[in-house]
Amino acid sequence: MKPPRVPLHSALSSTISTLNGKEQDSATSKAARDTAKRTLRRCLSGMVGELGRRLSEDDGRWRRSGLHLPSAPNEFFIMCAPSVYAPHYRFFTQRPGVDAEPIHVGNADEPMLDLTALTTGATFDVYVSAANSGAENRLSKVVQAVVAGEEEAAA
Repeated sequence: MKPPRVPLHSALSSTISTLNGKEQDSATSKAARDTAKRTLRRCLSGMVGELGRRLSEDDGRWRRSGLHLPSAPNEFFIMCAPSVYAPHYRFFTQRPGVDAEPIHVGNADEPMLDLTALTTGATFDVYVSAANSGAENRLSKVVQAVVAGEEEAAA
């Protein structure tokens, strides 16, 4: 005699319903986390911008605020204009005469990235692309940057 199908179907249906609820809870939590992350990045970006208007690039209060000194050697901060339709940014660098093509160096949900541990005096071509869930645009026009040495940063 075959076991009744209704209890198995009922158990399976209940399990699927529970899993769907867990997936929805997970999606809701992720959305809340992502919203909080964007809000925090926006606030920090605003704070960095405000500090940039009020402090010199070598003012020690940058470090006391937990930030890198803008004039510090071996690092540079990439910032681009925000995109209306793309919530994600991909950053690339290329060393002229060394790298055959741009190298991906980081992603961000805000239009900024801090690169550290770079060779003093090195020249970099910097590119940014904006992306959303459906597409990514071409690399931006190149901006060239030179990593300052300690004596240059202090000047």
